[in-house]
Amino acid sequence: MKQLHDYSDDRARGWCVHCGEDLEEEETNRDHVPTKALLRRPFPESLPIVEVCSECNRGFSLDEEYVVAFLATVVSGSTEVDSALFPRAAGALRHSEELRRRIQDSRVEGTEDHWEPELARIERVMVKNARGHWLYETGEAVSDAPASVLVRPISLMSEEEFGEFCSDQSSGDSFDLWPEVGSRSMQRAVDHWAKQQINETEDSWVEVQSGVYIYSCVSPSHLDRVRMVIYDYLTAEILWERW
Repeated sequence: MKQLHDYSDDRARGWCVHCGEDLEEEETNRDHVPTKALLRRPFPESLPIVEVCSECNRGFSLDEEYVVAFLATVVSGSTEVDSALFPRAAGALRHSEELRRRIQDSRVEGTEDHWEPELARIERVMVKNARGHWLYETGEAVSDAPASVLVRPISLMSEEEFGEFCSDQSSGDSFDLWPEVGSRSMQRAVDHWAKQQINETEDSWVEVQSGVYIYSCVSPSHLDRVRMVIYDYLTAEILWERW
C-alpha cells in the first residue's frame, strides 16, 4: 500500500470508534484494518492501523476467527484449507473441532454446493473493518450503528449489480446461501467483467493486497459509504446516514 501522511483533525481518534469510550482512560490496542488474519504472507507494508480500546478489540476475536475460517472454507470448497494460502484459517480449523463442525454443518448439498453463513457474525466483522477504514481514511469516527449492511458474494450478483457496486450505486439484499468458488455458478461469475468494473473505477479503491482485499470510502449525497471486496469473492457495503 502507498503510505500517505495524515493531516486531518485527530480529535476523532481520541475515543474508541466502536464503543465511544475515551482512549486516554482505557487500555488500548493498535488494530489492523482489515484484520491481518484475512491477508496472506508476506504482508504488505504500511497496513492501515487505528487505535481502539482493548475490550472492543478482544470482543471481535471469535467473530473474526469464524469469518476467516468460513471464507477460507468456501473459497477452498472444504474445511481442509491450504495452510499456505490461509494459515490463520487452517490453524483455527485444526485447533477447534467445534468451529470445524459448525462450518461443515453449514454446507448445503445440491446440484451445486452452497454454504449457509452465520451472517450476523460476518456483518459484525465487516462493520468493524468499515469503521476502521473510515477513521483511517477520513479522520472521522462513525461509532453509531450503520443504516445498512449488505454482504454478497460476487457470484450472486449480475454484471449490472456489480457495476453499480463499483460505481457507488449499490443496493439490494444479502444472500442466505453462498456458492463455492469451484461451483459452476462461481465459475460463471468470476469473469472478466468483475475485474474490469474494479479497474474502471480504481481511483476510488485502496488495494491492501492484490486479489485478497480492497476497499473504498466515499460520501455520495448524504451518506458515508465503505465498500470491500475480499478474495475476489465477497463484497460488503456499509452505509451511515449523514444528518
